[in-house]
Amino acid sequence: MKGKSEKRTSLEPVILKAKPHPVEIDLQKAAIVIIDMQNAFLAKGAYSDLLGYDIRPARAAIGPIGRISRRARERGVKIIYLYIVHHPGDDGGGPNSVHWFKEASMKLHRAHPEFADKLPFPNKWGAKIVNELTPQKGDIVIEKPRYSGFFDTNIRTVLKRYDIKYLIITGVNSNCCVESTIRDAYHHGYFSILVSDATAAGGPPYIQKASLFNVKSFFGWVTNSENILKALE
Repeated sequence: MKGKSEKRTSLEPVILKAKPHPVEIDLQKAAIVIIDMQNAFLAKGAYSDLLGYDIRPARAAIGPIGRISRRARERGVKIIYLYIVHHPGDDGGGPNSVHWFKEASMKLHRAHPEFADKLPFPNKWGAKIVNELTPQKGDIVIEKPRYSGFFDTNIRTVLKRYDIKYLIITGVNSNCCVESTIRDAYHHGYFSILVSDATAAGGPPYIQKASLFNVKSFFGWVTNSENILKALE
């Protein structure tokens, strides 16, 4: 019998405590997915803050994500960063595109071009992942042009290459990019587990509750960072 402080020497399947029910995860086929933890969405004076969103819930997710990713690296579990970058005048599609009207960072930029560095634009400070969660050697970093990490990216090639089946999802915003990615993961046959205290919604508190409900009811499972850390011991 293993002592409480003894760690497993190999990546064994584990039963993860989650809602709506526990789920068995093969850690050799699991990845931690970190979505859009960028300056634009977490920094004071940047995009989300400029739009009037409360960035404190998003910043509160930094600690849990950091703890999960450090433990995952120690255990040899792959880390995948998804980060969004918009290309004004290139992928916006112009006034004939819904993206032109609905992508708030582009709308803000058209009204205030001086804000470019604070937005998730190419080679700008706003697009960079926050310092606390800087990708490390061996991590995979994937740029995405839309909310879902599966839209027009190579993530399926990456998941196939590493034989990944289970996606432990963290990041922002729960009701937008996180949920969009989980919905597409479901359609492609992946098991998604959203980590409730390592995610945050854009909007009032009930929005986070709604996303958690959607995920656990229709698209995957919901757990917390404590349960993930236990699974990675």
